[in-house]
Amino acid sequence: MTVRNKNKIIVLGLGAALALLLFWKKKPPLPEPPENGVIVAIMNPPSGANKWQMRIIDDVSLKMLSWGGDAHNNIEEAASFTLSPEWLFPLMVDISIYEAWQENEEWHSRQLYRVQSHHPTLWDFDKMDWGNEEDPTYKEVLIPEYGSYYYNVAKGRFE
Repeated sequence: MTVRNKNKIIVLGLGAALALLLFWKKKPPLPEPPENGVIVAIMNPPSGANKWQMRIIDDVSLKMLSWGGDAHNNIEEAASFTLSPEWLFPLMVDISIYEAWQENEEWHSRQLYRVQSHHPTLWDFDKMDWGNEEDPTYKEVLIPEYGSYYYNVAKGRFE
């Protein structure tokens, strides 16, 4: 390889590294969670997403807390949960991400993404119990302990 070709490779490599630094999106720091609490924000939402909602579920007693129940919470907002001491970790989640809009004072939304770790099968309304059909939104994503987390939609995990 000639010196000229080596120089071209070095220049291309430096250019690629500079481009990566310029376009790298660093996630902003999350707020400190409340005492005995959890903060969750969304990272890499689907294109067009502007609203989201979340539920957390205690793994043993199945206690549940909701945030953003009307699905009108901005995708940039972080969910904040304060837990009573009897909550047990890991916490299961149910996260829905929407494209929402308002027409004539009426809200409309289209669900773009959902993940839940509450139950691996779909509800069978004929039996009024959990059925045998796998739920495609089920994924074992759990909140391990108190703290602040991003849910990375692109990777399907908490960070």
